[in-house]
Amino acid sequence: MSEFSTPANLPSAPVDGARVLVRARRWLERLGSCLFDHPSIVTSSLIGTVIAQFVLALWFPLIAVTAPFDHLGTERREIAVSALSLGVAGVAAMVGGFAGVVVLFGLSSIDERFRTIRRAASSSIQRNWMSVVTTPLAAAFGSLIASAMASAGATSPALWVLEGSVLLAAHGAIRLVVVLHELVKVVNESDAAARGHRLPEAAQLPTPIQRFAATEHKVSSGAWPAA
Repeated sequence: MSEFSTPANLPSAPVDGARVLVRARRWLERLGSCLFDHPSIVTSSLIGTVIAQFVLALWFPLIAVTAPFDHLGTERREIAVSALSLGVAGVAAMVGGFAGVVVLFGLSSIDERFRTIRRAASSSIQRNWMSVVTTPLAAAFGSLIASAMASAGATSPALWVLEGSVLLAAHGAIRLVVVLHELVKVVNESDAAARGHRLPEAAQLPTPIQRFAATEHKVSSGAWPAA
């Protein structure tokens, strides 16, 4: 064999780009499933990011979360940080309240598909439902603590606490949207399975006006009793 020849066990052509994309997509899907099933990993990563930024800011002050507020005076800085913290607390509390409604809907549904999902993926569902409620609430309480610290004059520690609270609130909101999307898909599948309880024209009625016209037609034809 010549020193310039290609060994038999090595490919002579470059790796197919489509195959690489498929593998990358599968890897991303597995990563997304892992992050979705284990919200504590995401929460720990966010808190670790804030801690790492704090440590790096000791050598690189420009990346510190306090840098944008350095030009403000002491009094204005305290007022700005306190007001910002209260705003974040309100948003986080709103997300937590809405999450409670979504979780209650998923827990109280007696549809067979919901029961099957609750039995088959009980651990993952429990972790997600607890996360979408506890994470925004933790962010709300953290923001209140940051507001109190800012009012007491400790604006620098308050900003670091506030940054962590913002990340937790964003995590809770994004996870809530994902959980709500999954619940909506289950409801759609349940509606599609219960075709005997749906109007035959339901798939051909994209607008409220057409739905109203179809209802009026059934009433006038005697298919439905008039009110």
